[in-house]
Amino acid sequence: MDTLRAPGHVFVSYAHTDRAYLDLLVPFLTSAGIDLWFDRQVANGQRWRDVLRNKIETSAALIVVMSPAAEESHWVEVELTHAAELKKPILPLLLSGKRFFTLNNLQCEDVAEGTLPSAAFVERLRAIVKHRLDTLPAHDPQEFRARTPWMVRPLAASVVDRPELTDPVVAALTRGEVNTVGVAGVYGAGGFGKTTIAQLVCHRDAVRAYFTGGLLWAEVGQDRRGADLTALLADLCEQVGGVRPTFATPEQAGRRLHELLQYKPRTLLVIDDVWEPGQLKPFMEGSGVTRLVTTRIPGLLPDDAVAVRVSELTYDHARSVLLTNLPSLPESTTARLLALTGGWALPIAIINGSLRRSRRDGVDPAMAGEQLATELMARGLVALDLGNRLSREKTITATIESSLALLDRGLRERFMQLAVFPEDTEVPLRTVAELWAGTFGLSTDQTHASCAELAELSLLGDYRPGRGLRLHDVVRSYLQHQQGSPQLRVAHRSLVSRSISMLRALRTVDDGDAIPWWDLPADEEYQWQWITYHLSHAGMQDDLHRLLLDLRWAEAKIKRFGPTSVVTDLQRANDPTLGILRNAIGQRSEILRPVNPHHSVADVLVYHLSGVLQLRNVVDSFISHLSTGSARLVRPAQNAAIGSVGAGGWGGSALAVARNGEWLVTGHQVGQLTVMRTATGAVQCVLRGHRGGINSTAIAPDSSWLASGGDDDTVRIWDAVTGEPRMTLRGHRSWITAVAIAPDGNWLASASHDRTVRIWDAETGEPRAILTDHTNMVNAVAISPDGTWLASARWDETIRVWNVATGTQTDKLSGNMISVTGVGISPDGSWLATTSCDGSVRLWDVTTGQQRHKLTAGHSELTAIAIAPNGLYAAATGIDGVVRIWDVETSNPLCAMRLKDPLRAVCWWPDGHGLVVTSMAGCHAFALAMPG
Repeated sequence: MDTLRAPGHVFVSYAHTDRAYLDLLVPFLTSAGIDLWFDRQVANGQRWRDVLRNKIETSAALIVVMSPAAEESHWVEVELTHAAELKKPILPLLLSGKRFFTLNNLQCEDVAEGTLPSAAFVERLRAIVKHRLDTLPAHDPQEFRARTPWMVRPLAASVVDRPELTDPVVAALTRGEVNTVGVAGVYGAGGFGKTTIAQLVCHRDAVRAYFTGGLLWAEVGQDRRGADLTALLADLCEQVGGVRPTFATPEQAGRRLHELLQYKPRTLLVIDDVWEPGQLKPFMEGSGVTRLVTTRIPGLLPDDAVAVRVSELTYDHARSVLLTNLPSLPESTTARLLALTGGWALPIAIINGSLRRSRRDGVDPAMAGEQLATELMARGLVALDLGNRLSREKTITATIESSLALLDRGLRERFMQLAVFPEDTEVPLRTVAELWAGTFGLSTDQTHASCAELAELSLLGDYRPGRGLRLHDVVRSYLQHQQGSPQLRVAHRSLVSRSISMLRALRTVDDGDAIPWWDLPADEEYQWQWITYHLSHAGMQDDLHRLLLDLRWAEAKIKRFGPTSVVTDLQRANDPTLGILRNAIGQRSEILRPVNPHHSVADVLVYHLSGVLQLRNVVDSFISHLSTGSARLVRPAQNAAIGSVGAGGWGGSALAVARNGEWLVTGHQVGQLTVMRTATGAVQCVLRGHRGGINSTAIAPDSSWLASGGDDDTVRIWDAVTGEPRMTLRGHRSWITAVAIAPDGNWLASASHDRTVRIWDAETGEPRAILTDHTNMVNAVAISPDGTWLASARWDETIRVWNVATGTQTDKLSGNMISVTGVGISPDGSWLATTSCDGSVRLWDVTTGQQRHKLTAGHSELTAIAIAPNGLYAAATGIDGVVRIWDVETSNPLCAMRLKDPLRAVCWWPDGHGLVVTSMAGCHAFALAMPG
């Protein structure tokens, strides 16, 4: 019986010389309910690197056991690099030696001498695993597990089972050893029933019972690749997880789909109508997923696939299809018709439709059959040679035209116009009605009647009354050949014109000659996806270019479908500027994903495209249309020079802004601080002295000196004017995680991995107090505006409040948090804010110790918090590269900005009109433009 997979394993990276410690760690964490994976479990013969990549990709987090041997290990480096690329949570355990340089910015658990991790570490790990499952859908995890899509279309009434083909496929798919089955493939020429065989298999009770996680069906087709293929995979991810993610490439989307499926019961993935290896590759990411592939090209199937060849129907099966819903025909007539069609399923189904239509019109089926056979022979058919392409084309042409002869001229012409619609796409009947209303003046009821008549003749590949239709690709190819480009162009233009009329009727503001496609109704899904296709095929290149050069369209598409949908649209135009725009969005697709609130999508677009010189006019035009009714983060008129400055090529892990706003300082993992002039971005001085990375920095109120804390267990004080070191404060027994300076500048506080907060005299460097009531590392510290108390945040779930004068704890704030990462205090000292690995900002009342509000940032781990000088707004940074601003009073998100790299720190400008953030790649400054 199929059971739910575990909610996520944790990958352990280690050097084999540290195996003795693993023998202690594994049973300890396993007994705590953590599912671990490490390389002892790799079976002989598996490709080592591929296995490691797969296990990391499907993991919830990665633990690395740090030691000198591990730092020298090639495989540990490979594992860490891949985990970082995937933005997996990395939890270092320091067994011996020093922290890895590349992990200096991460919280680390000290397990020297082989001690086991703390209870806080275990709880954090449990929370990350649970959190990882929570991020799969936007809904409850139980709902995610229970989600069982079964994406197979109903079988047509004329379909006849072919057990000699379906039985082997069913057996292969349900063999019970998923990893050994891998793929069951069906291959054959167009119209021979590959898709039908796959549908028959998926309608089998045994298959439905076996794949309790559901069925996913991907219709690929000849032309789907690149951004279109990415969008198809994203659709499947949405079917599984309930939310539509965004990806830059099909490979990324395929990995995500595989990851989602690891959390589900057995799920069948059908990849239908594959034409190229590149189309199949992203669906083959990872192992442990059962796939059913249909293709015309047998060489595309993997070597280990269970392959079933679909060719002509047997005589008995062909006879069954021909006589579906008909009385028996004379055997000689049956034999003549089947000989002419050569057992090819598609033309046999069309002939069946013709005979059923003749019977409905009162013609004797036997007579109609003889007449049809004679007519087909008159059209040049003798006997179908299945191996000959020209013979197949002649057969399908003759059978379709024989069926069309039963229709009136108007319906024949309307049928021909269906060639305007894209391959392997269900077209809503209301869209068909719009087309025929524009070209033939038909009503909706007349459209439905026409489609039903075509479906009766088996001329439609799939027809759902009142909903939609699709053409078989063989029939669509025939229609396109018959219509020719000029006639199709007219039909495309008619459909576009009807859509324009609809938009003009809906538009309430005058916008000159611009067609406001971005105002399409939300339920016009087909138009959103395909209007650029129709503009292109209508020959309306100027209109297409005008639309694609208007970033309001890109903004609207990103909000609905993500940036890859915009790239798909841009691929339909041939224009130098649009080519630059396509490359710019494609290269930044990971950054241009939707953010919350949605109006900030426009700001992200502007920020990341404004640096492309050739797109300046495009961006400026977009800016002129932006609403002034929402808060926005924009490039500042001043301080713009620090937009992406990193000292010596190294980004910052620490940040502070001088009170006068004229300069800022960033701390780096190379052990130096860089002081920069905010007006010009020029480096004023570089401060060197730390032996290891710098984790925090703060500037004195009078801007004359600054403090920094680093991995060398020291706090250092520097002259801000000369850059010379003033003193080094020693006493902590492990690295410094945070520093803060009192409002009067007379003292400072430092937090450390050694579980203490120390208060230092700023003039003498002597310790005033040591706050020791912590049971785990202290991540952050902040000092109240009056300097009488401070707050410290621990790696566990608590914030402690201390009386500075007495050094005693006065309060402890706790809630359902995961590893508090930052703390900030309001300007009036009445409340404080914290960030956490659970993606929340929590506001606390200092007097009562109660939580006021919880502000959510989705599923990103937050890294730092800053409160605006006026106390009205809170800004937080996350490892997802997003800085978010909330209205403190209402708890509503005001605006957001996404950058490329994980963000480490945030500071407001002293005037409160903007902020600056830092990542390992550099600093970025923003102005906050409020409504009005």
